[in-house]
Amino acid sequence: MSASDLLAEAEESPQARAELGSCGSCTFPKAGTFGYTDPTEKANAFKGTVKVEANKRAVSLTSSRSLLIFGGATTLSGTISSKQAGKHVTVVAQPAGESAWQTEVTTTSGGDWSLRVQPRIRTTYHASFQGASSTSVVVNVRPRVSVQKVGSSRFLIVVLAAHSMGGKTVDVARLRHGDWVTMEQLQLHEVVRTSTIAVNTFTSHVRLGTKLRVFLPASQLSPDYADGHSNFVVR
Repeated sequence: MSASDLLAEAEESPQARAELGSCGSCTFPKAGTFGYTDPTEKANAFKGTVKVEANKRAVSLTSSRSLLIFGGATTLSGTISSKQAGKHVTVVAQPAGESAWQTEVTTTSGGDWSLRVQPRIRTTYHASFQGASSTSVVVNVRPRVSVQKVGSSRFLIVVLAAHSMGGKTVDVARLRHGDWVTMEQLQLHEVVRTSTIAVNTFTSHVRLGTKLRVFLPASQLSPDYADGHSNFVVR
């Protein structure tokens, strides 16, 4: 029984209030058996021991998806050890290179809780409940890469992320015998009006019917983002 439990019991019992006359509280940093005395009593007439057990509370945390494309969402969920509804769980998010934030959710039947999140960059999550913490869960994010045909042999690359990918290098590849073969590398350009979009264009005169795709490798992104790739287009 913790000190707060002892105090609550004393406050709820008229007999205990009468016997104690006054009460106090203290915090025990670890489990164990602790002795107490009343220095106002002669010969330690008022003394005893308090047994503090280890905190057996627990909260779990899982994510429905561990890898997203920028703009996607995942559901965090878990259960508290008491299996009670109406309890509060705090979910803390730590985006890579950004300030942490937290939100509170309420458990439902069986002590279950869930929270839908939309991380914009690699983010680490953990949950806490009455002093207990879950294991951490990392959700990785890919930049949203797209390529579209804007002319008979002209193509536009657009990369969307939480911060501009201007200056990063992409690989333009074609599908050949079942494998993607890099044809050229291009550097993305920032868009003045926004801090989240980077673009470039390229011209390709490959044979009609050839599939083209753009790749953004992890070497250009780590640790903020996982590697990304676009849809494919047909020349």
